[in-house]
Amino acid sequence: QCGEDEICDSDLRLEIINITYLALSGEAYEDQSQLTVDAVDRVDVSLSFENLGENAFNAFITFELPRNIFTHRQVLPQSTLIRCNDTTLLNLTHANYRCPLRPTINKGDVIGAISLRWQVEPLRGDEGTVTIPISIFVPTGGINRENITNNNKDYADFSITSISQYFVAILFSSDQVSYQGNFTPRVDNMASNLGED
Repeated sequence: QCGEDEICDSDLRLEIINITYLALSGEAYEDQSQLTVDAVDRVDVSLSFENLGENAFNAFITFELPRNIFTHRQVLPQSTLIRCNDTTLLNLTHANYRCPLRPTINKGDVIGAISLRWQVEPLRGDEGTVTIPISIFVPTGGINRENITNNNKDYADFSITSISQYFVAILFSSDQVSYQGNFTPRVDNMASNLGED
């Protein structure tokens, strides 16, 4: 379906449907309003895309991740047809990913329920906001309307915050307990009545 000129002029449209923050347990994290570092382990970004034009061949999804925040893990549901490859060349701050889709996306095809899963890095001091564009393209040289219609890109916006967890360990010695104040020590169960100096 490439028209009378037999040249396919695709018009791919991409939309982010949902962003889900997952805790280490794999369950949805209780606060979905922001990405809470150290509490959120992974992020699932759900996409849908469709072809509003003529057939598209060898289309791919592309995105760039800041290395101090995310690393790409996998595409869900796990697919033998979609793999994201790190195409970065000598970039220490960002990673560029390219995810080839099926060989042909026909005119009128609507594809949804694809999620990109990203691992959250344990960053410190980088709280704020970050926007990650996700795009769908056909290879350079193919005729398409992606650069004209500007509907082949959507933006994943993240508000990032971090939490601090502190653990206090109190160690008692059974040989000697020293305390200045009023108390009644019982070494067996470590009970005491604390008073003022």
